[in-house]
Amino acid sequence: MKRVEMLKTIAGLLCLFLTACTVGTTRQETAVLQTTVQPIDAATDTPTILTLPPPTAATTPTPAATAEAGSEPLIRYFRASVTKAATGDVVVIGSDDPWPPHEKAAPGDTVVLEWETAGAISAALTFSREVPVDTTGTFTYETKLDQYGCVPCSLIATNEKGQAEIATIFIQFPCPTPLFFSSEWDPGCCGFCANYGCPETAIASDAAEQHFERGTMVWVKEQETIYVLFEDVPPGSELASRLFADEWDPSQPDHDPSLVPPDGLYQPVRGFGLVWRQNPEVRERLGWAVDQETAFVTTEQRVPSVGRHSSTYIRALDGNVWHLQSIGFGSGWSKIPVD
Repeated sequence: MKRVEMLKTIAGLLCLFLTACTVGTTRQETAVLQTTVQPIDAATDTPTILTLPPPTAATTPTPAATAEAGSEPLIRYFRASVTKAATGDVVVIGSDDPWPPHEKAAPGDTVVLEWETAGAISAALTFSREVPVDTTGTFTYETKLDQYGCVPCSLIATNEKGQAEIATIFIQFPCPTPLFFSSEWDPGCCGFCANYGCPETAIASDAAEQHFERGTMVWVKEQETIYVLFEDVPPGSELASRLFADEWDPSQPDHDPSLVPPDGLYQPVRGFGLVWRQNPEVRERLGWAVDQETAFVTTEQRVPSVGRHSSTYIRALDGNVWHLQSIGFGSGWSKIPVD
């Protein structure tokens, strides 16, 4: 396997490993969404992002970019200049900017990539495929009017030994369907192994919410799902939240009379009660209910993605928004305040 191919494989595996190992040690307070969706032109089966320029003469590396043969490849800089079609403004971002380096763009904007390497004998830009380029140079393309989602632009510089260095910049385009609670709220989709999915259509549903000593339960009728959000996250646990199918029906008992709560606390009933009684972990981690369940009407919207990464947004009883994350092999949640 070539060195470049090995680096790509290792980067993908490292992404899943890092997210799986870091989620769940504390309650998740921010969204870190991670996977890739790239728009495809159905007629050509090529990414709509990429418009190759006419062939040009090879760029001669500058003296600063040359290095002793056999030395490790070095990317001196890799940056993107985004020219806004609507205003003509130019925004520049480099791969050495605070991680993740990304810039928002609109369909129709022009993106110019610039780079300089040292010690490399070949280089390539990658979108959904590799495009061979000079070891120092520029690359220009016009974005398409139907462009959406996050697009990673990577530069790979390789020396004669097959050793490679990679730098990546993300360009983020608006999704066709905004999140239901705020068109301005940014889920932070760009990042290492980021989630490039766009929100599905939001649904309205009857719902219920109940609060416990150490967490919350939320029922969404249209999804036939009960979400359990734990306040405590034991060391080594990757589960800050869980979801269960709502399997209770009126033919079943709505509570267990042998379970008597302390004064001022409550035993959950119906669907919440069934999940609470049948799952010792849920019962132990949540504790007793501190109030009765309350019915209301909610909105739920999902942001699916490839692999083990996704987000679900649910309007909470108090009007704010529950944000549930599936990250790697674990899960997290946060509550987004809404004005």
